[in-house]
Amino acid sequence: MTMPPRTRSRGPGSWLRKLLECPSVALIDAGRGVASIEVAGVRAKATQLEGGLCVGVVLDIAEAPEPDWLNEVTLSLAATPGARDDGLQCDAGGWLLWHRYAHGIDARTLEEGLILQLGMARRLAESAASDAGGPGQVIGKLI
Repeated sequence: MTMPPRTRSRGPGSWLRKLLECPSVALIDAGRGVASIEVAGVRAKATQLEGGLCVGVVLDIAEAPEPDWLNEVTLSLAATPGARDDGLQCDAGGWLLWHRYAHGIDARTLEEGLILQLGMARRLAESAASDAGGPGQVIGKLI
């Protein structure tokens, strides 16, 4: 995945300060424009790109998902208007659910978005672990 160029228009670290204003966010490490964080105890990454603040939540998937899982998830995200700023990334054998937040987002709205993102990440992880319906059956209800 090719990442868009990073932006410095809001001042270095302003995106990180915005994240830390959220009660559910804890900083683990930061450097070179990327932060390792936890959102309500779930591991995540964050960075500021030209398009906005991006947060990638680690999906809790114990085993490799079925081959059709990735197809179902990506098609469900593409077909859901509320998920147009979401994407999946395979990272060192694990999966991240990324979401792009607007530059001017306030801390309260960001916190609400992070909670929704966690809900979607949990649902996607559940869908990878079970044969009981793919993410497309309920993903739109989470947004």
